Amino acid sequence: MLLGISNPQAIVLIILLFLLIAGCFIESTVLVLLLTPIFVPIVTHVGVNPARFGILMMSIVTLGGMTPPMGVAMFAICSLMDVKVEDYTIAALPFLATIIALITALVYLPGLVLWLPNLAFSH
Repeated sequence: MLLGISNPQAIVLIILLFLLIAGCFIESTVLVLLLTPIFVPIVTHVGVNPARFGILMMSIVTLGGMTPPMGVAMFAICSLMDVKVEDYTIAALPFLATIIALITALVYLPGLVLWLPNLAFSH
């Protein structure tokens, strides 16, 4: 149980919110290396498939890196392309909305994440 919550979906949502906020300030590779050993046993214990959680974790951490105000990847892209953060933010809004919609679908439709691997490797 995480914070007294026993609903697996609520636990995943709390972890994803934490990862989104952390992803805005810390580079994604560092977050994955530090937090995977902590979060995977928690989500596995509550019955969430670790592969599904891995896809969600990588998606949300990447989103955090692209998101203003402190996204690490955002600053790298703006520097390389010589673009102002404000211009980047406006141009990135449709992409950010699409990624948020994808993550929402992956959270609420758990079969969607493993549909293709199950199809390819089922006996």
